[in-house]
Amino acid sequence: MIEGAHAESLLYIFDESKSIAAPVFDAAEGAFAGPGEVFALAQSTPGEPSGRFYDIHARASGLEDWRSGM
Repeated sequence: MIEGAHAESLLYIFDESKSIAAPVFDAAEGAFAGPGEVFALAQSTPGEPSGRFYDIHARASGLEDWRSGM
């Protein structure tokens, strides 16, 4: 449901990110390839060491452009 977002500026806010499925992140990341400014904030309480949110903070390959507040 988040695919196809287009605007001069976009801000995605993911809350409880540890529970968000990877395809949702993939769809949002598609907006980063377009023109304009696109930002994302992914926040969550700690959880299992798995999933896209964990991978972002573990600096997994392909996710180097995400910045961690840890």
